Amino acid sequence: MEFLRESELMAGLSLESAPFTVGSALIVALAGWSAPPAQSQDEARQNAVDAVVEQVQQGADKASLPVALSIDHARLARKAGSPMPPSTVVMVRDPDLETSWLQADPDLALELPLRVLVHQPTTEPPPRVSRQNGASLLQRHGLSNPSLAGQYDRSMVSLLQQVPNSAVQVVPALKRAGDGIVSIPSPLDLNETLARVLEIIDEQNDTVLFEVIRFNATDEAAEQGAPVTLVLFGGPGPGGRAMADATLLGLDAFCQKMLIRRDAEGQVVVRFNDLTWIAARQGMAVSPVLQAINTRLINTFGQGLTREQPGSK
Repeated sequence: MEFLRESELMAGLSLESAPFTVGSALIVALAGWSAPPAQSQDEARQNAVDAVVEQVQQGADKASLPVALSIDHARLARKAGSPMPPSTVVMVRDPDLETSWLQADPDLALELPLRVLVHQPTTEPPPRVSRQNGASLLQRHGLSNPSLAGQYDRSMVSLLQQVPNSAVQVVPALKRAGDGIVSIPSPLDLNETLARVLEIIDEQNDTVLFEVIRFNATDEAAEQGAPVTLVLFGGPGPGGRAMADATLLGLDAFCQKMLIRRDAEGQVVVRFNDLTWIAARQGMAVSPVLQAINTRLINTFGQGLTREQPGSK
């Protein structure tokens, strides 16, 4: 929004051609005063998203779903020099849901924690609250279980109890070949693999570690199945460029989730989302930036997990 300069404000006034009245004196006096700037459109959009994020967090509190992580994609991206529309993903923990889903398939950890994306991709209000539904997430992993799907959707309704229904959008889930999961075998044990993954993340100068979530961390759970660890991280600069015209990527593609577990044969594997598959499944074009990020993930972790460490010979 532009504001008139003092010279422009006074452009139509001529003290010679008009009598110097009290009104004229008032105009002259006010000419040196400038009104405080109105809230910019970008600020208004960001504030609107922040308000809805607060509603989501209030719902989480009422539903006793502790917030595990809230990532403000837009502010992080802007700080990294990659401006994008307002967008924040909120993740909450639901222990009952997590236990049920991981017993069905440990790879379902890639769909956890329960999360929603609050974003405003256009200049038109209000913000959107995008979420997944249980059936489509299970379908990705070859599962059809109405009980598990219903459990997910009930938790989601509880989480969004403070948000108007009109603002909530269930994201599309187009049919795609495969499951969109990249799997890299690790020559290390579980703890060593986790340490190596964290080391690789730390070596990237544009990457932030957000959280490490250990599912099945108790001794009793470990007896029933190997521990499942999820590492949440991301690069605000590259991610911001990818999300600039596709904020919905902030729900499932960003941040990145690195799953560490043993497979059915006892092999330690690192598994993560193919970001291009995620985008195509949600009906979005795969941008060159997203393709580059995806290739970088595969190469960086594929090479990093198998490299020899000093003194390992």
